[in-house]
Amino acid sequence: MTMASTGRPTVPFIATLIGISLVVGALAGWGASALTVAKTATTASEHLGCVDVSTKSLTLISPSQSCGVGLIPVVWQTTAAKNGKTGPSGAKGATGATGATGGVGAAGPKGDTGSADGTGPTGATGPAGVAGNTGPAGPTGNTGPVGATGATGLAAWSAVTTWQPTGTYAPGPPASVVTYQGGAYVAVSSSIGQVPSPVSSYWVQIAAAGEIGETGAPGPQGDAGPQGDAGPQGDAGPQGTAGPQGPAGATGSTGLTGARGPAGTPGDNTFSEQFGTNPNLGTADGTSQAGCTTGEVLLTAGNVSNGLVANGRLLSINEYPALYTLLGTQFGGNGTTDFAIPNLTQLAPNGLTYSICATGYYPTRDN
Repeated sequence: MTMASTGRPTVPFIATLIGISLVVGALAGWGASALTVAKTATTASEHLGCVDVSTKSLTLISPSQSCGVGLIPVVWQTTAAKNGKTGPSGAKGATGATGATGGVGAAGPKGDTGSADGTGPTGATGPAGVAGNTGPAGPTGNTGPVGATGATGLAAWSAVTTWQPTGTYAPGPPASVVTYQGGAYVAVSSSIGQVPSPVSSYWVQIAAAGEIGETGAPGPQGDAGPQGDAGPQGDAGPQGTAGPQGPAGATGSTGLTGARGPAGTPGDNTFSEQFGTNPNLGTADGTSQAGCTTGEVLLTAGNVSNGLVANGRLLSINEYPALYTLLGTQFGGNGTTDFAIPNLTQLAPNGLTYSICATGYYPTRDN
């Protein structure tokens, strides 16, 4: 697990990074299966822990413990566990018992005989004898007292952020941990603007982006939005073509008789007295005979006319449809149920009667 040959962090820091990767995986939204490592028999170089994905925390446990409900068990190995720093020396044990005395060395060679007149010089000391066997080791001294607990180290990382080109990032501790394009990276060198990547010398990738999942099913239809404001008034459209002529309105009531005008200058009334002063009001309607044309006005001196007496009366349209198509409502009537024939009473010569052919030949236009 060390990276000393690549110029990457030292053994203790790599151990920290491995721990961080487990937590960062949870922060980046990886599933529990990406974090779970089967718990096997541990060795002195393995570490056990429980990851709480909801709080993004890692709790260390001993080999005899297990993770609770909802926690993910993880195990990792670091070389720091194998090559950790030597603890403080215990107190010096008691001195062991003195070993047994070694055997007597062999006697040195005999010195020369001294002169008869006195004592000769002392001979050279013979070589030392062979050392005796080492005595048994004394009993192990008592274990010295446990040293005081060291100060709490700095956190391996403080927060996971999205990488920004203008951000300042450092290896820590606490180390900078960022997410970029779906992956997670931890800084191993101070940098500004160095894009995280698996081959960067400034970052170590601790998690790669997962594959894109399948597209989810469409959601349900949302509720209709509120009615929008009315749009502005559009421009007026072009003038439409004139509609067909509507039916004539009903004949209005007769207005009040106007005031009598001043008397005119008396004139020669010899001719005018020949008309309308003595009409033949006793003439009755008759049946139009063959030979008259519908709508034709006839003058008769008899007491039966050849058609209807032209006295301005209203006739039923249903009863005289042919005559209505020729006269219309020019002489009166509502044009819906009835119409009027002309009133020629005052225009007939005295003693004669005007009538109108109601059921004769129907005239046709030449063009």
